[in-house]
Amino acid sequence: MAFIEGKGYCLETPVLITNSDDYLEVVETAAEHVAQGDVLLKVLK
Repeated sequence: MAFIEGKGYCLETPVLITNSDDYLEVVETAAEHVAQGDVLLKVLK
């Protein structure tokens, strides 16, 4: 990660839910910053 960031690239990674119609709701975290292992989304089926 340090190498990539050192080259000037952003470490943000988009998360796409392409089948959201299959779920009642997709709730994202309210946290502004997350770390590896943190919960990003809760999916209600």
